[in-house]
Amino acid sequence: MKSSLVGALALIPLALVGCGASQTSPAAPTVEPAASSASASATDTTAQAASEKSVRGNIVKVPGQGASVTDKDKTVATFVINSIQVDPACTNKYAQPSENGHFVALDVSMETMPELANSVNPQFGLAGYAWKAIAENGTTFNGDVQTASAYMCLNDTEKFPSALGPAEKATGKIILDVPTATGVLVHKQGFMAAGWEWVYPAK
Repeated sequence: MKSSLVGALALIPLALVGCGASQTSPAAPTVEPAASSASASATDTTAQAASEKSVRGNIVKVPGQGASVTDKDKTVATFVINSIQVDPACTNKYAQPSENGHFVALDVSMETMPELANSVNPQFGLAGYAWKAIAENGTTFNGDVQTASAYMCLNDTEKFPSALGPAEKATGKIILDVPTATGVLVHKQGFMAAGWEWVYPAK
């Protein structure tokens, strides 16, 4: 599998075989809201993009950069983190304060291709468990960035789906609960040899 990212509480990891790697970065997907309102194995899958790598070996991304996931040289999903906002206003009437210190909102658009149906596990998304926060001094947060408070921050219609199946598209937000107002967000799923990271607040 080859994947490139610009950059949901749960996700069944995409298990793909016969994968390779590419240095190209696809165009970011343009996804309208559903309704208007205010060659490698899973163990050596790599994340690739036309971007520099961090000292941690991850692809450095900024909001607006497109990304793709491919299986057997066929693109099965494209997505983009449109924006990153620190300490957003929660909209759920049952919202609680951040448990770790600060909420970070990721505005995400994703589109999957019909070819995803041919994958071993025909779903893809941005799993909460696959995110971690790193402070500016390099200290990785030991806690969970997907807290109950993060889950309750937004109304359901605003949240990005946990995963998409073949030939679907969606736009929504993911809320992470982090200890510092500045730092780095890393996304790396289990089948990936490397991940992607974004500085927050976005510069």
